[in-house]
Amino acid sequence: MEKNYKGKNSPMAIAALICSLLCYISIIGLILGIIDLTKKDGRKKGISLAAIIIGGVMTLLSIILLITESTSDTKDLSTSMPETVEVDSSESIPVDREIVDESRAIESQNDLVVKIEPTAIWEGNGIKFDITTNLPDESELMLTLSAGDFNTDETWRGQTKVTINNGFAESDGFSQSGDKLSGDYDLCISMSLPSLQSDAVRAVIGEQGEHMTGPLVDKSSVGDSKVVTALFSVTVGDIIAVTPEDDYTHTIFRSDEEDDISELIDTSPDEDEIKSLIAAAEVVLKKNFGDNYNISYEGNAVTINLWQPGITAGAVGVKSGTVSKSDWNYMVGGVESMSNSVYKYFKPYGIDVIVNVLNDVNKENTLLSFIDGVKFYDILDD
Repeated sequence: MEKNYKGKNSPMAIAALICSLLCYISIIGLILGIIDLTKKDGRKKGISLAAIIIGGVMTLLSIILLITESTSDTKDLSTSMPETVEVDSSESIPVDREIVDESRAIESQNDLVVKIEPTAIWEGNGIKFDITTNLPDESELMLTLSAGDFNTDETWRGQTKVTINNGFAESDGFSQSGDKLSGDYDLCISMSLPSLQSDAVRAVIGEQGEHMTGPLVDKSSVGDSKVVTALFSVTVGDIIAVTPEDDYTHTIFRSDEEDDISELIDTSPDEDEIKSLIAAAEVVLKKNFGDNYNISYEGNAVTINLWQPGITAGAVGVKSGTVSKSDWNYMVGGVESMSNSVYKYFKPYGIDVIVNVLNDVNKENTLLSFIDGVKFYDILDD
């Protein structure tokens, strides 16, 4: 809030008056008086005017005195040397609060114990989740509500993405084709890889999430990054109960062949098996994208990059309103289906699959990303 100085004397004016009365620094008083007089801050200007007049007179007298002294004997140079000024180290030194606050902010980056607390309410026929967290603003979180038996017709899953603002986010409503949900569900709230977050978010959590700690933070299987995953049990009735969990409690995970998934995950493929898996994946990629893809395997993760001529222009068209977003959503659905299809080859071996749709003009930029069949980034969601 701007202070009201109306009718008050300026400290600069007082300093100007004092300096103007001292012969050898009267010119400083003259300058300070002129500066303060030109300020339009509502303060009194009488002292400033007096400082200008006195400073001018004293400065003129000083000039005359110097001219007079120049005709006299040469002054002893030793008398012109400034005296040594001793500084009392016990005196407190003024502290720049902005620097201190910035330093504290940097220190706090190394101790960000991530907290995520959801609550749920009915909004019409849908369940809306309110998310409270200490993650930085602009953090993007994916909410996945699920129930039933994965990879069978009995499963149900709904997803939506939220962006944190002032420690809070509000999700869209979850329903089953417009009908109310009921029973027991699992809620997963996850944060995408730091590399997919904004610069502002990475400035707090670190380029690879290294500043994040706590039970919700774990090392990603993709490189050295850290990821955030919070699991909750959701019981849906007239009142919706949300309870923290260490693991999924209602959703059953199984492979298509109904094998023991824990045994499959413990199986590590050899080099020939990996080559066979990649070859099988390339059949799917070739069928859908022709030669516009590349695939690599590193660090227990397969990365697939895709591009199509005109895809960036299409995204720009959707943003400008000249292209229907339904066309983009159709493409996203196709990539999601392909991502899930490829992930099925690698899932039994515990290998993650990252699918990126690249900017066809500049392939260093990503337009869309999926990890293990789950969408984590869409440029049109920004």
